[in-house]
Amino acid sequence: MRELLQKTLAYRMIEGKVESGRRGHAYLLLSEDEGTLRKTLRIFASALYCGDKRKSALIERECFSDCLFFPEEGKKPSVEDAGRILDESIVRPIEGDVKLFVFDKFHLANAPTQNKLLKVLEEPPEGVCFLLGATSAYPVLPTILSRVEKLEIPLFSESEIEAYLTRDYPQTEKEKRHAAAAAAGGLPSRAEEFLTGGDFETLLSLAFRALNAEPAELPALSAEIEQFGKKEDFLSVFKLVCRDALMRTLGKPPLLERSAKTAHTKESLVAAIDLLSDTEGKVKFNANYRQAVEILLAAIYKEKKKWLK
Repeated sequence: MRELLQKTLAYRMIEGKVESGRRGHAYLLLSEDEGTLRKTLRIFASALYCGDKRKSALIERECFSDCLFFPEEGKKPSVEDAGRILDESIVRPIEGDVKLFVFDKFHLANAPTQNKLLKVLEEPPEGVCFLLGATSAYPVLPTILSRVEKLEIPLFSESEIEAYLTRDYPQTEKEKRHAAAAAAGGLPSRAEEFLTGGDFETLLSLAFRALNAEPAELPALSAEIEQFGKKEDFLSVFKLVCRDALMRTLGKPPLLERSAKTAHTKESLVAAIDLLSDTEGKVKFNANYRQAVEILLAAIYKEKKKWLK
């Protein structure tokens, strides 16, 4: 993960600021990948301490005395967490002159929690820094946004994620790493889950059925997809299945060992991939998932019939 992040503009910016003595007092790190958000925060926290090996090792275990993490891993942010930060911020650093507060999943912090931090973010005690992590800036109050510098982690390319999987999972088959990277939608944690979890085959099966579904099947199939969960994961795998089917129609080798047999033409598959991208955006902005999926499947079926005429 570190190798991926070190190539980003956000990481290089932090390194440059620290090396030049222009370390800011508050940063908002934005990454869509909630599954790796805390790990990403630890890596950026280490960078704020100049990558010191001993401090980095302690930060990785979240036990460095001058780098405090909130909330406890696995818990949601709370007003109590904000209160503890206020209490701790007046205590001088034990080592050096920098005390860093790392706040994970800040997008889940409610308004009272965020408001409680406003004053200390605006006028922090000497030597105190903040690193807030969120999957999106939208839930963050404008008053908070005006007091922080934004660090944006982009979605990673398939080749970058595949290289990451190769480094961390060298024992897995190359074809599986390739397929996981292609279906990840730019998110390393999703690629890891596809590679190591047991849901990938189920998602593939649902996606194969979705690609070839008839109108009468759509309500029940949409309900089954919703009930299974893994909303964004399903859409990513569905896009991979469509892309794989497109490769087959073009006479090129598919990524998957077993790709979907389908009556779709290359034109309808290109349209399906575009429709999927549009649906991913709608779901990200809280569209009704079941309804969005049913509309998507109906539109894909319509494209298939249109191009088969």
